[in-house]
Amino acid sequence: MAFSGFGFGTTTIDLSPFAGKKVGIRFRYATSDSSFSVPDGGTGWIINDIVLSATAVIPNTAKLYDRKGELKGYSTAITKIKGNNVSTDFVVVKHNETEAWLTWHKPGELNGAYLVERSTDNGVTFRTIGTVKTTNNNPDVQSYNFADVSPGEGLNLYRIHHISGIGAVDYSEIKALAFDNLKAVEIYPNPAKNRINIYIPDNDKTVTIQLTNGLGKQIKSYQGSSKNIELSLPALSAGVYYLNIIKGNGTSKHKLVIE
Repeated sequence: MAFSGFGFGTTTIDLSPFAGKKVGIRFRYATSDSSFSVPDGGTGWIINDIVLSATAVIPNTAKLYDRKGELKGYSTAITKIKGNNVSTDFVVVKHNETEAWLTWHKPGELNGAYLVERSTDNGVTFRTIGTVKTTNNNPDVQSYNFADVSPGEGLNLYRIHHISGIGAVDYSEIKALAFDNLKAVEIYPNPAKNRINIYIPDNDKTVTIQLTNGLGKQIKSYQGSSKNIELSLPALSAGVYYLNIIKGNGTSKHKLVIE
């Protein structure tokens, strides 16, 4: 079947008549002469998130007839069937403001695998950051874990990409965590004398570092663009000072003791 117009949506195709057979799937794109998508006239057709699923489903079709009994239109909804005893909860939490800990529950399966995928561009693209093997044909629900030790700064989206032993594919729901690497800044030595080191996890952008006294008056300003920044301090009297670390629209304040 063909479709036309502007917009986006999901198309579901039942491949059950081809069970046990090898098939080739082709997507054909064609336009009329008056289409905005003729060569050099439009963006064309974009297909993504193609999923081959072995999930049991029930198709329900509603048909509209006129008074003469003639079919005027129909609509079909596909409902997936899930077992009541199978826990599939997917949980993502922060650990020490620097890591994402992922946990999910699924039955084991022979030669299956779970690909942990992460997006840092609001879901436009997902990249595999790790693989977890299934529990080798164990029918009981199992707990799986994965730690993302280097999440991106800002919003991180996570999903689990399941590939079964027979090649069927399913995805978990998407979970989101936001990270601010400025919260995990480390300053050492502290107390200090004339030099300090500043560690900003995964930093590759320019940051501004302001040295102030206890009243908030700026004494000196620095700039750095790496995750390890070494600074030489001016001559300071013993006491309490502060470092304001500014990155983009974020600022964090850290206490610095001078001996």
